[in-house]
Amino acid sequence: MAISLTKPSIGSTDWGTSLNSNFTSIESALNAGNCKAWVNFNGVGTVAIRASHNVNSITDLGTGLYRVNLGVAMADANYAVYAMAQRTLSGSVCCLTSFPSSATYNQITPSSFTISAADSNNAKIDPIVFCAGVFGNS
Repeated sequence: MAISLTKPSIGSTDWGTSLNSNFTSIESALNAGNCKAWVNFNGVGTVAIRASHNVNSITDLGTGLYRVNLGVAMADANYAVYAMAQRTLSGSVCCLTSFPSSATYNQITPSSFTISAADSNNAKIDPIVFCAGVFGNS
């Protein structure tokens, strides 16, 4: 039987269930939107993971360029990566984060993805705090 969650009315705590062909259990419905992997790491000097879930390692590919290697691969490369970077501990200077524009490094595979950090002049920088999260099918 396929099951999905339905949003309760305001003030209600009863979530209920309804039939839906997208999910085979309440567990699969709940897990569909969960973050499948996340990482918080220091990108300055020797890359160091502070905390993570389902991330085995970070590969430093050069200034402001990192490959995040997942522990358990995603189902395919059609997942979303959300990232943020902080240049200083004070938090006063934040940086742009994106997938790199180089075809050599702009890779997203089921087992890894590459992210980069740059300042407002688009110069690559190594952020003191870099965080990324992955959402999709695993």
